[in-house]
Amino acid sequence: LASDFAVRPLPARGSGRTLRVKSGDDLQKALDAAKDGDTIEVGEGTYGPICSDNKFVEIVATGACSNTVIDAGGKARCATLTEKEFGDMVFQTNTLVRGFTLRGGVCAGERIRPKEGGAAVGGTFVGCVFEKNAARYGGAVAQATLENCVLRQNTASANGGAAAYCRLRGCVLTGNTATFDGGAAEYCRAENCTFESNGAKRDGGAAHM
Repeated sequence: LASDFAVRPLPARGSGRTLRVKSGDDLQKALDAAKDGDTIEVGEGTYGPICSDNKFVEIVATGACSNTVIDAGGKARCATLTEKEFGDMVFQTNTLVRGFTLRGGVCAGERIRPKEGGAAVGGTFVGCVFEKNAARYGGAVAQATLENCVLRQNTASANGGAAAYCRLRGCVLTGNTATFDGGAAEYCRAENCTFESNGAKRDGGAAHM
């Protein structure tokens, strides 16, 4: 079938340059300069929201997850990692984020997926913490792949208090809430995950699949 989004050939992950960002630097500038295959190493600090347009790059926290933070301050989404505004999200997980805390994210007013993923939409996340984010669907994250992540105290005004339309592997989802369905997760594929103390007012206190 024809598609408006061609799948471009990609190099091996980590085969390009290494760019370094320290506290006080602009993480988005490094991401703008990065090319497919590059790695961005990020020192401890608090950084503003980022957008990657689905670049095949790896963004790696070099210090403690708790001290390497993307904080949107309740004004924007922390990480918009897809280039698609609507439609099928397949092939939109090229950007890999490792070892960050993402907090204070909201998606209202965003151009891409304005109702989904308070902290993140698209991308692949490994060893990250999502906390105190909010959206209509997927309070923390939507349309993404997560491995060994913690999602806590996120809220959805509709469904999926923590995650919506995601692949979750080895994650812990705790203390998340949704107004309607899926206190922690809505239409997610979950493998070896732990659900604790999540709540929904209608169906699926932990998950609605």
